[in-house]
Amino acid sequence: MSAKYSRPDHGEKDPAGTLYHRWFDGQTCCYKSCATVLTADQACVVIATDESKRKRLAKSKTPVISWVPHGRQVLHRSCFQKLETSANDLFSSRSEANLFHAGIETAEHYDGQSTIQNCAAETAKLFWSVAELGSDNKPQRPQSPVVVAFTGAGISASAGIPTYRGTDGIGTKSDMKHGSSSDDTTQEDEQTAYSKLEPTATHRHLATLEQQGWLSYVASQNCDNLHRKAGTTRDHITELHGNVFIEFCSDCHKEYERSYEVDAYSTDCYKESYYVKCCHCGFGHRTGRQCSARGCRGKLHDTIVNFGDPLHDSILGGLSKATGKFLAADVCLALGSSLSVSPANMLVTLPHFLVVVNLQSTDADGDADIRVWAESDQFMTYLMEELQKGPAKETPLVMQKKGGPGDKNWQELKEEIEYAQEQEIAQAATNKIATRRSQRKRKYG
Repeated sequence: MSAKYSRPDHGEKDPAGTLYHRWFDGQTCCYKSCATVLTADQACVVIATDESKRKRLAKSKTPVISWVPHGRQVLHRSCFQKLETSANDLFSSRSEANLFHAGIETAEHYDGQSTIQNCAAETAKLFWSVAELGSDNKPQRPQSPVVVAFTGAGISASAGIPTYRGTDGIGTKSDMKHGSSSDDTTQEDEQTAYSKLEPTATHRHLATLEQQGWLSYVASQNCDNLHRKAGTTRDHITELHGNVFIEFCSDCHKEYERSYEVDAYSTDCYKESYYVKCCHCGFGHRTGRQCSARGCRGKLHDTIVNFGDPLHDSILGGLSKATGKFLAADVCLALGSSLSVSPANMLVTLPHFLVVVNLQSTDADGDADIRVWAESDQFMTYLMEELQKGPAKETPLVMQKKGGPGDKNWQELKEEIEYAQEQEIAQAATNKIATRRSQRKRKYG
């Protein structure tokens, strides 16, 4: 099973399908005292260069790390940990120590290939442990779906959409003062031609898991439409932050899927007669079109949730439906997300088991039963290969089942999500009333 990617800085399998090459494999460790070749089975760490701090390095002293201007450094994990715990005495100067510690904030951790394969095997064993097989005990398909997935920007990176965080993220490049000398550092998410993008291996594998009866639901923070394009069905996904190809009627909530990006007619269209500034995010949401449902003619809005906007309760699946699906699930796959945005990030802790796959630290690492430091494409490819083998003759439960309706912490978390939803809805209503009063006051004095 071979995965194809459109970006050269993401890993891919070799033609034989036996080795997964990361973008830095074959390079040498940037810690000069090591300077040995990085191989696929070695755990590594990547950190970004803080350009303003790099320029302050003492020219009279030779740095212990080969710093890449406007770029990234790759070290063996053991070398990284050695430097991280050295109390700065291994660095050439205090300036280099400060440069290294600034890079730690951006660190991406990569497990070695065998570790990722072992984690995939453990995850497959977990799947089979909680699956209810049919009366004939056929291993190809579980009796009912037991898995949900929570996905973030990381799963779309290999499709060509730049992430915000991470060593190559838009936000990181800005914070680290990476200038025009680096490749395409000015690329913005708004410049991405979403209609030309193709789903990644992760998108395709999740769609396959749904078809095979494993996956009951997906909650995604992405608005790129790649889950649907890969084959995830409409009834099995909540797009928490919207979909660039879908607009909806503000009155009857009917959804319209377009072949073009609808937010191009709303977000920055300040000069259009239909433009109304959103009181939450400061942008526009109206697209200038009207609902075609009989007797409605309501105004159409894009579905994009910007910073400050409340999450949709029912549009594109809605948070309420996702909460119910995650409550009923046994296993959650959290893929390519830092899990730092609430209340959506609470969803991942609702199922009994949690598998987290991400290059950077997440807010749910402490809750994870299986933690994998890898690109989601690599992990999901290995997971599918393991599931194809079917269950072992005796598949023991990998770990003790936690949570559930009788668990106090589980109930408290459910209530916390519901409360957060109510607060968002209440705030949205308050803001709407305030806006109407302001408009009425301007109109009538």
